Amino acid sequence: MGDKGKCVFDDFFEGNKKPALFEDNKYMHENKEVDDNQAKAENEDCDYDHEYTVRKFSTFSRNQSVVDEGQERKSSQSDNIAHPPLFCTAVLGISSTGKTSLCNQFSTCAHVNTFDEVQEEVNRETQLGLEVDGWKCRLHMVDLPGSFSHSLVQRDETCCARLDSYDPVVLLVVFAVDNKRSLEMAWHLLAMLRGEDRLSGKVVVLVANKTDLVRSRVVREAEGKSLAVRFGVIYMETSAGINYNVDELLVRIVEQVKMVSEEEQEVRGKKMSITERIKDLAMRKKSRKRTDKL
Repeated sequence: MGDKGKCVFDDFFEGNKKPALFEDNKYMHENKEVDDNQAKAENEDCDYDHEYTVRKFSTFSRNQSVVDEGQERKSSQSDNIAHPPLFCTAVLGISSTGKTSLCNQFSTCAHVNTFDEVQEEVNRETQLGLEVDGWKCRLHMVDLPGSFSHSLVQRDETCCARLDSYDPVVLLVVFAVDNKRSLEMAWHLLAMLRGEDRLSGKVVVLVANKTDLVRSRVVREAEGKSLAVRFGVIYMETSAGINYNVDELLVRIVEQVKMVSEEEQEVRGKKMSITERIKDLAMRKKSRKRTDKL
């Protein structure tokens, strides 16, 4: 704790030390690496012509509540209609954080039985259509296996290139409140991403999942918030197990994506206006030369 009672992330670890990447890193090899050929085949099988779920939400600023409009429907890329813009969302974190269950819950208003066995060491890609207060977009959800995060913090060139190939606008870094090690991995991921300048201009959310496990919780809310503040990212607590705060997280992502999208459009508009001014000045200069000749 700081002098004024503020939570400092470093102080939550024994000896007041930040988690070191190469200290006690046996867990880096606990999970088997995903077979490259299997992952490649899974990516090739991902057909974006298939149907995807569309969900609609509305928000109320007074109490900051999120309302599911209950208009869940299916849409298809093959439909001869204009589709909303697509933004990639990369989901990072070690296995057993419940991030795959969280992604599954995103796609439906119905409660998904997340206590069923879920294979987390497989790359999963899904598409989700969303409308929040009239603004529409699509999210390409990329749930990357835990082994990918292990390799990423070690700056594996293949993993870095793979992440870049997705060009994610949104980064979800997930840890479980019943797993201290997962919080340390979240620290490593954010540190690596910031060190490589991969957080700039992106929507980044640190997600504390499994908050329903009150008795076995070992990571306090203050710890998670402290880490989020340290890296200047959004912090939210969820539970895919009881569908707590999942829709709120989804809406927060869409709101932030909208903000980033509008800022980019504004910048493009300014660039275009400058170009138009230059062209206008050039045309005026040519007109003056012609007048002088006459």
